Amino acid sequence: MAKSLKEKLENPIENVEKEGIKRLVTNLGGYYYSNVAGFASKKGLPDMTIIIKGVVIQMEVKRKKGGVQSPKQKEFQRIWEYCKGNYVCGTCDDFCQYIQKLGLLKIR
Repeated sequence: MAKSLKEKLENPIENVEKEGIKRLVTNLGGYYYSNVAGFASKKGLPDMTIIIKGVVIQMEVKRKKGGVQSPKQKEFQRIWEYCKGNYVCGTCDDFCQYIQKLGLLKIR
């Protein structure tokens, strides 16, 4: 059975979440690049590397419902955070909350 428009808006696919993150980073004067998955890439790398005002953030994009990290992604996150790196796993909203805590986004 096809999903209703309401269901699609409540739980957008990862590509929609990524586009929101890309727009936000660009509007903040930041830079991002996608870590391409495929045959020759390292398993567990996050979807995006983001730089805002000199702060590097690794971003694993997931949808609100149903997005689950693989064991390799969890391993990368553990290592990255152990090295005091910034790592976000979640939606565009999760990313906004994270960069607010870092002081990179101020909402009036």
